[in-house]
Amino acid sequence: MNVRFTGRHVGIGEADRSYAEGKIAALVRYHRGILDVEVRVMMDGADIEKVELLADLGRSRAVSAAGSPSFRPAFDKAVETLKR
Repeated sequence: MNVRFTGRHVGIGEADRSYAEGKIAALVRYHRGILDVEVRVMMDGADIEKVELLADLGRSRAVSAAGSPSFRPAFDKAVETLKR
């Protein structure tokens, strides 16, 4: 599974990348056919980070988004939505 990170007007630290890769690897339990995942991080306003997850499931694509003042809570919310 390939994981790509895109930061728009915000940097993504190495610790956050490894945290996200670990959580994404666990998504295989919910979606067995995940081929690629793109993690997009952007600033939404002055103090809200928005995280979008785009998962390529082969024949379909799952999209999830969430916002929070910092990366990890926003990422966790997006992952929980993608699990459904």
